[in-house]
Amino acid sequence: MIFASGELPDELVDAHESGRLVVFVGSGASASKPTCAPGFRALAERVIAELGVDRELSATDLPEFVLDELAEEGLGVHAAVHRILSEPTQPNSTHGAICKLAVSCPPVRVVTTNYDRFLSSGGLGDITEFTAPDVPGDEDFKGLVYLHGSIAREPEDLVVTRTDFARAYMAQSSPTLAFLHRLFTSKPVLFIGYSGDDVLMRYVLKAMEGSTELYSLRSGSGEPELDRLGVMRIPYGAHCDLPALLEDWASFAGATSTKRTRRVSQILTAPDGPEAMEPHDESYLARVVTDLSLVRHFTKHARGARWRRWIAELPQLDLFAQAPEAGSTTPKLQAWFAWQSGGEYTAEEVARLVDRDGGTLPDWVWSSMLNPSVLYGDHDPDEAGKFLVALSDVLPPVHRSHCARALGVMLSDEPDLSDETFLELAETWCALSSCLIGFRNRDHEITDFWSARPHLVIEMMSIVDACLRRANRIATIFGGTDPSSMRVSLHGRRGGDVVHRGHLLVDAARDLIAALIETDPQVAIGYMRSWAASQQPILNRLAIHGWTLRGDENESSKLTWLRTQDKWVRDPQFHYEVKQLIASCAAQVGEPEIESLIEHIKHCASPGDEGFTVDKLDCIRQHAPESPAARSAHAQAQNDHANAAIPERVDDANPYLQDIDAYDLEAIRRSRSESAAPSQHGDVLAGDPARSHLNTRRSDIEHIRDTEAVASFIAAECLGRIRPGSDEPWRQLPGFITDDGEPYRVALIDAVTSQVLRLRPDERSAQWRRWMRDYWQQRLQSRPRVLSDTEASALADWAALLDSDDFDEALELVISRPTGLRSNSKLPLLLLETYEGSDSDAGVIDSRPNQVVQLLAHLLAGTEVSIAEYFIHEVRTLAPALFQRVSHQDAEPLREQAARLALQLGD
Repeated sequence: MIFASGELPDELVDAHESGRLVVFVGSGASASKPTCAPGFRALAERVIAELGVDRELSATDLPEFVLDELAEEGLGVHAAVHRILSEPTQPNSTHGAICKLAVSCPPVRVVTTNYDRFLSSGGLGDITEFTAPDVPGDEDFKGLVYLHGSIAREPEDLVVTRTDFARAYMAQSSPTLAFLHRLFTSKPVLFIGYSGDDVLMRYVLKAMEGSTELYSLRSGSGEPELDRLGVMRIPYGAHCDLPALLEDWASFAGATSTKRTRRVSQILTAPDGPEAMEPHDESYLARVVTDLSLVRHFTKHARGARWRRWIAELPQLDLFAQAPEAGSTTPKLQAWFAWQSGGEYTAEEVARLVDRDGGTLPDWVWSSMLNPSVLYGDHDPDEAGKFLVALSDVLPPVHRSHCARALGVMLSDEPDLSDETFLELAETWCALSSCLIGFRNRDHEITDFWSARPHLVIEMMSIVDACLRRANRIATIFGGTDPSSMRVSLHGRRGGDVVHRGHLLVDAARDLIAALIETDPQVAIGYMRSWAASQQPILNRLAIHGWTLRGDENESSKLTWLRTQDKWVRDPQFHYEVKQLIASCAAQVGEPEIESLIEHIKHCASPGDEGFTVDKLDCIRQHAPESPAARSAHAQAQNDHANAAIPERVDDANPYLQDIDAYDLEAIRRSRSESAAPSQHGDVLAGDPARSHLNTRRSDIEHIRDTEAVASFIAAECLGRIRPGSDEPWRQLPGFITDDGEPYRVALIDAVTSQVLRLRPDERSAQWRRWMRDYWQQRLQSRPRVLSDTEASALADWAALLDSDDFDEALELVISRPTGLRSNSKLPLLLLETYEGSDSDAGVIDSRPNQVVQLLAHLLAGTEVSIAEYFIHEVRTLAPALFQRVSHQDAEPLREQAARLALQLGD
């Protein structure tokens, strides 16, 4: 890590922050003014002078050996050392900096071979002290250790001579040696103020070589002996630079949350941005974003594309990792990246960032970026729209429908979009919609944007026409038929629930041709001619629809045009558009035109399609009731084809595309046999697992290959949407649960959740008491087969559908067994939507806050850390609302689980 005054290894900074680092202080720390304490060789020379002996230290003499000889002669060596070092002086800036560093990340672990007391007087006076020979008994000590004694003790206790060092470091029973051995083999150690010829280095480090992480702060490039002993050199320039480096380090390590936030904010708001950051600021920020405990300081304040680019290019991170390592800050940064997206990016830049090194984003990040509240935010609508278009270029296919919905919402709800951006969004939406199967279009949210800007109708029609043609080509290739032509009527599918490939484009073309007929009829005629000449049936039908709306042709000429189209009158898939054209004209033409039309219909009749012929003639009779020819032709047709009928058709009957959902189940109900007998099972789920009436009719849905589609069908059965009045629907399920795999069972539970969510509160309660509660209880008893963890998690979502006493019952079922959340669990989002849905009514958040806390705490307790990242936003939003409504004690279980999962609930 780079500081303004120097650079330190990241692993050393990490060791200090984790409380593992031991600071070893030598005589060099006391050399600066005003302390000016002598080093060991200089101290020996002063002792010799003090004792008045005729002896000089040569360059090859070892000071402890000479002092040992003097002591053996009976001279007061220890007393002289004590006397010299007791001379009055003051601690220097290095002492103060060491003390600040030591206390910045407790516990304090400092060992010194100095005899002076300047560390104690410089800031460690309140720390527990150990003085040799009374050293700590283990390596996890907390305090200040005077390894060679202290002038606060008796002179004889000082380790000064060779005999003293031998006793301290060479005796087998030496407590000092044992302490250092444990320390050096278990803790990272930083040496400050030591040189290669220091006594400690000579006696100890050689024996401990390579045994632990050893670092030494050293000025200059000397002391090669330390390098040979395996001590990592950390240079810092001149000796006078050391205090500043230590203080910078201490300031970083001991900074409060407020100080960290302030510094991060200052860096992030600098006018020149990341490109002009000082190296120490960039290093600091890189440290912040890679530390789980610090990253929130960045995500709280970082805004704008420049910081997103900086974080994406940071070599220490892989922002686009699909499966980040445990303990990584990547999920939190991915969430920040998603919530700060929108605007400011070009398509090329999005692709470059996301596809860097072949990486991609987890699904939940894509979903967050496609959230309209994220896209809008504080961004300019045009910039947000352009970002969404750019994002669509790099989206995984599974998120195309989500992107299409976000595009539609922006097109429908954002009036400030420029026309240029509007058309770009519309073209992207149409291109995506042309590829979608089973696209869900709830609440009519994206079905009318094409009519919002009438002055763009020509441009919109060009886009829609091209995409509709492409959609039908793709569908024909994969499905064997034109799925859009399977619509019963062009007016029969507008918004609503499941919208298949091309359907929304059909709606758009239908509405746009009507607008063009009013505003630019010549352009409209051009499209109708093109559609009429197409080999795609849906375009032919749109042509018929356009002719029905034309105001520049009279009714006689419209019927004349229709009579030129034998194929369209003959083919049943054009029946409803042909009928509409007939209905719009029959009342306004004379008897000759009616007779000609009748003859043409009879001429085009095909064997097996007599019902369609009768229906067309009936249409003429209804709209030209005074016409004898119409009445006669209809009566004759009824007489000749008494049993003829139009087969009931369901929109999207193409088996390749079918996707059953509760909004469109009435037609399925009509198409099913009503003769099936009800189930005879007497027990709920433990009875005979033979086929129930549901299973005997599985052939009705054999053509549905999609798991969710099957589940939706069976869920609708259970909810009474296919068999209204059916009692005890859970009696239908033993065979299904026994015979079908876990994916089907989980999909069934999810389908029930989705369908019950659309009901009113009283209807939800009725379904809960009618069958859902009993089904859940039976599954908890593993009847008729063991309840899996994934099923239990899916069932927990049902609790969020309920209120009052029903919620209490569901809570008891949830907590009756260990259960966690799945990555696609709906419960957190459902609770959040309930809370945010009304200012006056927060549902169970208001009525049952303690129970909601209990529910969330229980589910989070069983949730993996990697899964928890999917619910960061929901939990962070719900927690404050809950904490306001419950006591601190009642909220503690939720706080504990949030802390375990590293879900920051607030600063």
